[in-house]
Amino acid sequence: MTESEALKLWEDLRAGFVNQERLLVQIINERAWEPLGYASFVEAWNDRMQGVRLATAALKAHVVYALLDDGMEPSEAYQHLAGSGIGPRVVESLAEKKALGIPPGRASVVRSHYRSKPTERRFIHVELSPSEIAHFNALAEQSGRDMADEAAKAVRAHFRSLERRVTSAA
Repeated sequence: MTESEALKLWEDLRAGFVNQERLLVQIINERAWEPLGYASFVEAWNDRMQGVRLATAALKAHVVYALLDDGMEPSEAYQHLAGSGIGPRVVESLAEKKALGIPPGRASVVRSHYRSKPTERRFIHVELSPSEIAHFNALAEQSGRDMADEAAKAVRAHFRSLERRVTSAA
């Protein structure tokens, strides 16, 4: 191999890394499969790129979005991406992001957030005299604590004590 051939290989490699996403976006935007006789991106992908490992999250997002745009369900898209380095969870996550309107170029930087429904808060109202409130509040402040937190701890401690007495009596 000559020096110029080696340099050309390294230049091609660098250009390929730098331009992958740009080329993929161009293929999708310009529907570059139609002039080749393919009916859809999926058909072209399966024929020309099946098994190619996608190196970046951005490339994965563009390909998954294109498959979903062709009407595929996430489970179908995953099957078409066998060997590409995209797992079913990634496909599901990208499908959710697409449904939320996140563009493919931003999908790799937006995290999914799963939140559970908040539990209903329960309150116990205790009637204290003004002097008791003042005394408990001053005591909590002297110790650098919040009176409501200390009151909750006191209630829990009392009920644990009550529970021990009830279970030992039974």
